[in-house]
Amino acid sequence: MTWTEISRLLVGPSLVAVTKEHHGLGNRVRVVLGAHALADSERRRFYFTWPVGRSFGARLDELWTLPTRLIAPIVSKTLSLRYPYRDSSLRWLDDRVRSERVLQIRTPHALDVGTGVDSWQDRLRALTPTDEIRDVILRTFAEELGGGAYVGVMVRAHPVSHAATLERSPIGWFVERMRAIRRIWPDMKFFVSADTPDAFDALKTEFPDICGRREKGLYNSADALRAAVVDLYLLGSSTHLLGAHYSSFPEMAQALGGPKLDLETSVNARSALLESSTLSIVINPLRPFERGVAS
Repeated sequence: MTWTEISRLLVGPSLVAVTKEHHGLGNRVRVVLGAHALADSERRRFYFTWPVGRSFGARLDELWTLPTRLIAPIVSKTLSLRYPYRDSSLRWLDDRVRSERVLQIRTPHALDVGTGVDSWQDRLRALTPTDEIRDVILRTFAEELGGGAYVGVMVRAHPVSHAATLERSPIGWFVERMRAIRRIWPDMKFFVSADTPDAFDALKTEFPDICGRREKGLYNSADALRAAVVDLYLLGSSTHLLGAHYSSFPEMAQALGGPKLDLETSVNARSALLESSTLSIVINPLRPFERGVAS
């Protein structure tokens, strides 16, 4: 921490998005992008924390190409002695609070920005992955998925996953849904993003022709996070998405894919059988919200 950093924040009205060491990629991205949009709306300089270490191994600018105004967590903690942390509801944002020089938001949840402000989904669709990640996305899409219709499958089986996710999204549910889809569309491809090799192997045993990467490195390591961004865009470019319940990652993929990409989990009733005769497809996996119709 340096007083120069703190003074820089205090020069003009600022907003700081605070993420914590144990926050995952989805939690961090939703908060940082939503807070950035809010800062623009409130005409404040934007800063954020992004702790990197054993729990999370990659900086934001190692995943997407964007200018960052990063501050150390200790700077935010020092600022909190005068400018307290606030939550995602934004119910506290009134004229009195707006007069404060620094606003700090610390939360793992998406901000309730309301109308008239870009959503975190809008900001996510405007990002561009780093060159290294972009090349892998384009190569995998062209060589393994062929530019046609396919179903994205996102499985969370790692022990650190939320208990509700592990309980409500077992491997058996994915197998059952994939079988049902194949009965309707026998040639449908599956792109699988699994957070453990065992989960990937379980699906590959049932469906030997699935696409995806089995090994991604240690959980939340830099390699694993780069692989996660690749998966994010390929899931977002799918025709239909089967995702883990209570997980922000498939929600990010759906946000990339736009309103025409349905996210189906074990607890929702939407798109139960994928029976539509018109399937949307993506031409450019870096812009999966731009969709056409499969012939």
